[in-house]
Amino acid sequence: MGVNDERLPPELAKMINKRDSAKRSMDSIKTFIDKYDPATKSLNQLQTRLDSLMQYRSKYESCQDDIENHTAVTVEMLDHRTGVDDFFCSLKAEILDIIERYSKVPFNTSSTPSQPIIRDSMKLPFIPAPTFDGDLQKWVSFLDAFNAMFHYNQGLSDVQRLHYLKSCLVGPAAAYHSNN
Repeated sequence: MGVNDERLPPELAKMINKRDSAKRSMDSIKTFIDKYDPATKSLNQLQTRLDSLMQYRSKYESCQDDIENHTAVTVEMLDHRTGVDDFFCSLKAEILDIIERYSKVPFNTSSTPSQPIIRDSMKLPFIPAPTFDGDLQKWVSFLDAFNAMFHYNQGLSDVQRLHYLKSCLVGPAAAYHSNN
């Protein structure tokens, strides 16, 4: 039974058309990604496509759930989700890989459920490097700030990271380091 099959209940046909529309929208994002050229397209365009992909996925899931709960559902209709799930996951990963590859600011998508924000065009205020004076109660706070600013910065070499670490030590920690 296809969507145009006259034996298909009209409400089910309408749900299938809405689901297929969401899938076609995801297909158009895939076409954009396949033709993506960082020399002519911005990372913000990728981020916008990623946001749209998430919305289309949500619409698809909602429609597919309704289809699967319909009394006239077929095995073919039930199996539709598997292929689209694979397509969606691959496309999302591909977009995130491209963003990460061309982004000046690396980000970690696993630490928060929200989508990463691309900051290519944003001028941020200066943030002073964290300092550590040897007080162990301040260690975790220092380590988090240092890692965010220097350790996870893929644009720095290991020698640069070491230099920044040494420059962050003050007071007894700096004295201890210079004596050892």
